[in-house]
Amino acid sequence: MTNRILRKNRKGMTLVELIVAMVILGIVMLAVTSFFLSSNKIYVVGRDQRSVQSESRLALDQILMDIRYAKEISLLPATLAQTEKSTTTYNYIYFKDGLIYRSIYNTATSTRNDQALQGNFSEAQSSFSKAGDTAIQIVVGNDEGSQSYIIDSTIQIPNLLLTNPKGKLTGDNMSKAVKFK
Repeated sequence: MTNRILRKNRKGMTLVELIVAMVILGIVMLAVTSFFLSSNKIYVVGRDQRSVQSESRLALDQILMDIRYAKEISLLPATLAQTEKSTTTYNYIYFKDGLIYRSIYNTATSTRNDQALQGNFSEAQSSFSKAGDTAIQIVVGNDEGSQSYIIDSTIQIPNLLLTNPKGKLTGDNMSKAVKFK
């Protein structure tokens, strides 16, 4: 009779109950970890996408500000812009090696300011093209990680019509550089 009383008063878990509890806890922890990992992956993709779009927009805005009031514009290959810029008073913007380069001549000081816009710009997806007698289409492609973003804008150049003699827009479509004054 004393054995029976001792068995009834035993408290605790059996080995089987402990293993079942650990398996259930493992499944719950796996689900929670999967949720956090997928949330983090979505965050990283969103961050990369925002970064790519921001870099592209900032670069396009800078290009538009530079050439908006030009009186003379030529579209040309990037290699020609690189070799020609040191011998002229023109301003240049060109795509090369994943960057956008700005080479602006300061007529007051007779100096040239060269600047590279930051980003992972796609030279193959970026270009300058004529969009009429007084307009340019600018396409800026940007790649970062798994994200790719292309932004384009067509800009009217009012000074090409207002100057006397009239300004000119020359060059080939799909050029990688623009020369302007």
